[in-house]
Amino acid sequence: MLALSLLSIVSIASAAGVTAIPEGDNPYTIFPSVAKTASINGFADRIYDQLPECAKECVKQSTSSTPCPYWDTGCLCVMPQFAGAVGNCVAKNCKGKEVGSVESLATSICSSAGVWEPYWMIPSSVSDALAKAADAAAETTAESTTAESTAAETTKAEETSAKETTAAETSKAAESSAPAETSKAEETSKAAETTKAEESSVAQSSSSAADVASVSVEAANAGNMPAVAIGGVIAAVAALF
Repeated sequence: MLALSLLSIVSIASAAGVTAIPEGDNPYTIFPSVAKTASINGFADRIYDQLPECAKECVKQSTSSTPCPYWDTGCLCVMPQFAGAVGNCVAKNCKGKEVGSVESLATSICSSAGVWEPYWMIPSSVSDALAKAADAAAETTAESTTAESTAAETTKAEETSAKETTAAETSKAAESSAPAETSKAEETSKAAETTKAEESSVAQSSSSAADVASVSVEAANAGNMPAVAIGGVIAAVAALF
């Protein structure tokens, strides 16, 4: 066990880009004791259920590239070859708030294991990749919001135009229909008046003829009118028909 711990310390000291152990700290006591077993590994087990789905496969990285026991949380936190592999995987698979969530959980678990600041020790290149992944999601969200706003404005403009066109067509149809209906009504009224006038004229003519005929018959019956006069009256009556 002592030989393994010494190997871990040598690996930590020689790893590029990893923060050195603070002076005055005893490297043999800096890590709290942990259970010497894990279902995945010492880094993943305690945070796995809280990780976003995009990162769950990332924390299953093999620990064989490190001198650490697979269950040793603190040792895995300071191994850039392990932490860097996890970080690169997260940068490729996660975006935005997901990236921030993974970094926060990693920092928390490593701090709890007694690791010194910055706790989760990833190479600077991996840190940059994670930052870009988080920013890319923010930019995508902004572009999506702009696109949605533009689409909404376009739809609103199209609906307004359609309503105006429909209103104009309705108004035009009403204007076209009104003169036609008025003209038809006028024609109907005029025809009715003409028919009524004609019927009145015929009625008056019939009445006059009847009156004349009545007078002629009465005169003839009375024997008070000469035959010539009676013939003239009859001719006049016949002319009326």
